Amino acid sequence: MDQKMKMAEQFALIVQKGMTGDADEMLRELKKSVAPDDYLSEDLCVTAAYLYNRLGDKDEELYYLSKGMLINPESPSLFVSLADHYAGINPVQELICLYQAGFYAKKYGDEEKRALIEQITAALIKNGISVPKTSIVILSYNTREYIEQCLNSIRDTVPDDRAEIVVVDNASTDGSLDYLRSLDHITLVENQENHGFPGGCNDGIAACSEGNDIYLLNSDTILSPNSLFWLKIGLYENDNIGSSGSVTNYAANGQSIYDPSWKSLEDYLSFGRRNNIVLQYPYIYKTFLIGFSLLMKRTALEVTGTLDERFNPGNSEDVDLGFRMLKAGYLNVLCTNSFVFHYGSKSFEQLQNSGQIYNDLLDINETKLHDKLGFDPWVYHHYRNDIVDEMTAERDEPVRVLEIGTGMGATASLIRSRFPNCEYTGIERNETIASYAKAFGRVYAVDAEEADLSEITGDKGYDYVILGDTLGCFRDPEVMLDKIAGILKKRGRLIISIPNVRHWSVLLPLINEDRFSYGADGILSQDTVRLFTENEAARLISGAGFSIRNIKRNIAGELEEDDRKELKSIMQLSGGDLNDFLARQYIFTAEKSNG
Repeated sequence: MDQKMKMAEQFALIVQKGMTGDADEMLRELKKSVAPDDYLSEDLCVTAAYLYNRLGDKDEELYYLSKGMLINPESPSLFVSLADHYAGINPVQELICLYQAGFYAKKYGDEEKRALIEQITAALIKNGISVPKTSIVILSYNTREYIEQCLNSIRDTVPDDRAEIVVVDNASTDGSLDYLRSLDHITLVENQENHGFPGGCNDGIAACSEGNDIYLLNSDTILSPNSLFWLKIGLYENDNIGSSGSVTNYAANGQSIYDPSWKSLEDYLSFGRRNNIVLQYPYIYKTFLIGFSLLMKRTALEVTGTLDERFNPGNSEDVDLGFRMLKAGYLNVLCTNSFVFHYGSKSFEQLQNSGQIYNDLLDINETKLHDKLGFDPWVYHHYRNDIVDEMTAERDEPVRVLEIGTGMGATASLIRSRFPNCEYTGIERNETIASYAKAFGRVYAVDAEEADLSEITGDKGYDYVILGDTLGCFRDPEVMLDKIAGILKKRGRLIISIPNVRHWSVLLPLINEDRFSYGADGILSQDTVRLFTENEAARLISGAGFSIRNIKRNIAGELEEDDRKELKSIMQLSGGDLNDFLARQYIFTAEKSNG
């Protein structure tokens, strides 16, 4: 008998006898002294997950579930064990797991296990638990060589009784339509003319069964095992989530994963099998998600509306939809354990071949987005990882955070992702902008200088107060810092990002061109009232009764060699450091001096 199999049987016997302490001790000793590949098997992982579920050790339970899925991502038993994990926590996710378990039992002909799973599933449904089916909407436009791979991957990874496939052909001319007509497992919508990406997707959504969740999937994608499953789990993590999206090899918005060792399609698909497993913290909240692989609750879509066809033939419609989700109070969640391979922009390549230049479409639709919103969203949309990195709390710690100048909520999304138990409060004086950030917590559309911060805070105080490039926008920053000191907890921290007026992008135009121009965003923002160097900012913060614990330089911006030489000459005259001119912002972390 194989050594691993023998070990799994011995371990299962110990657990069956109720010797949970001995079983726990055995596993912990193995975990410390033996490489996982030398003792772990699918069966042992199933038994270990059962053991730790009964012991209430969720971390160890998830550890063995993840290790088991690395061994076999299509194990019915592991998905039943995952259902046990969600039992009592989230019955909808429990039901989703059971559907996936039943799918794999059917796929591999295990009728006995399938019958048992159906009994458990029926009991949940009898108790009133339900989850909508999924309608997969695929837009086809001259991607015959790719869409077959896409459809095959769906049939191989998605329960056919829990999903329908709706394909919209947008007047293809490459033989796609003949192929699609030959399939009896899809609903085919045949457009006589190209309705663009938003229009074609809306045609597909209109053809979907009523009440189904909607999954927009590009025709040049390939699903890895459990890609859609983990999106569905993410979508039903809580009631506030309206959409979930995948990571991939080809996408913007921080959704791309790249490994230089990947050389072939098999490399990408192999990564997907390893990536799409249970993770303890798989979610990253986003202000929007890219539409190549986008799952949406039907209930949320009924509130926000479908894709806006003003963005035809495509681009920015997914950004617009994500923003509308936020404004309606829904969250967009990136599921890092859902990898979908994406060839990338194959339909748009066909448009370029017909004379429509992709970059021109981007620019045109960017303008349409600005016009629709009534403002440039990217002025109020900055993911400030450099600020969030200064928050040293433990991930599960229940921290209270106040961000002054929350914008549309980009940094708020990072904070909520990294600290799930965070109580987030934001202040944004522009009411229109604030309406988007409210999805992430309590956001007040007030002028922070005029507001009574203690009234907003209550008696608890904040663990962190964040000012992202906003201190220079206050008429009296000294008074503002004094107000902040009054609402920080005893060991609370103030994190301030301050644009550096000595940055070369400001200094060189001033010296060489007599130019000092304010813009909508950046160091010389049109909202700026006060400008700071590092020393001036340090004096201001220290003078307001704070002890500076750390100063971090944010080096940014491309610099030509001639400009670098000129800066070195200035540095020799001033006696400064070259980094004083390369730092776009300084990140100050401070505490109250009497804290």
